[in-house]
Amino acid sequence: MANQKQSQKPNGYGKMSKKQWIVIYIIAGVVVYGLIYLLFIKDSGGGY
Repeated sequence: MANQKQSQKPNGYGKMSKKQWIVIYIIAGVVVYGLIYLLFIKDSGGGY
């Protein structure tokens, strides 16, 4: 019975909750922001 209930759930993205997606987007945003920030520091020589 339990296996039948699990098989009805969609595979892939359907397993993830909204909270998990929010965390993933926050982490991705921080990484992208960090990379851009480091690129601008390199280009500007560390100054403002």
